[in-house]
Amino acid sequence: LYHRALLVQPNNAEWHYRAGVCAGKIGDQAEASSEFELAFGLDRHHLRAAEGLARSLPPSTPEWRKFRVLQDLLRAHPTVPIALAFAQSAFKMERYRYCIEALETLSRSEELGRREKVLLGRAYILAGMPKEARALLSAMAEQSTNSVINARGAGHFLQVEADWAGAVELYKMSWESGSRDPEVAFGIGYCLDRQYLWEEAAVWYETALRSPAGDREYWYYKYALALERTDKPRLAAEAYARALVLGKFAQRAWFYR
Repeated sequence: LYHRALLVQPNNAEWHYRAGVCAGKIGDQAEASSEFELAFGLDRHHLRAAEGLARSLPPSTPEWRKFRVLQDLLRAHPTVPIALAFAQSAFKMERYRYCIEALETLSRSEELGRREKVLLGRAYILAGMPKEARALLSAMAEQSTNSVINARGAGHFLQVEADWAGAVELYKMSWESGSRDPEVAFGIGYCLDRQYLWEEAAVWYETALRSPAGDREYWYYKYALALERTDKPRLAAEAYARALVLGKFAQRAWFYR
């Protein structure tokens, strides 16, 4: 019906917006996006059309085009949904300064959620601003009620996001600033392990295991794997044997012998 009406008044922004809403409700994301874009083009003050376009850009849209469209939308309507969508697109485009600017601007008027804070922390790291990343994510760690997060600090959040290199950088900053918690050492080893840097990972696993609190079966198991992958079978066997004594990961330890 809206399409029929638009044959009579093709420049009616509100009708294009409503056609977009209907298309979205039946799952036609491409049609919804097209109608929202037409509505916004006809009336740049149409906030609902702008936010509709920001959330309905199809996955097949090239990232460079998403970035341009969202940047244009943000200039007209600096709202939370548009700012978040733009920040995510800027990050994917490796335009980290744009991502940082959008999220920092938003944080002055809104409390960022966990996901957005982690995104900002990752952008800081990749933009060469590790101190800012550590300050932001360390504050999150201090507020957590999880003892592991408290111990591992800022690096934990990037580890959870599988940003292994960024996590290592923040973990090492924590270690070098005086933290000698074995959780941090193990975190460094684990993130190096995930990058296939087994020799360096083994050094950090060993550091974690030297702590009185480091006698843990999983830690010995990961240490043994790293040793095995660096052609140190005798040391690996000893670590597997300790994992067996501690018990929990016995089947996997026997498999790798």
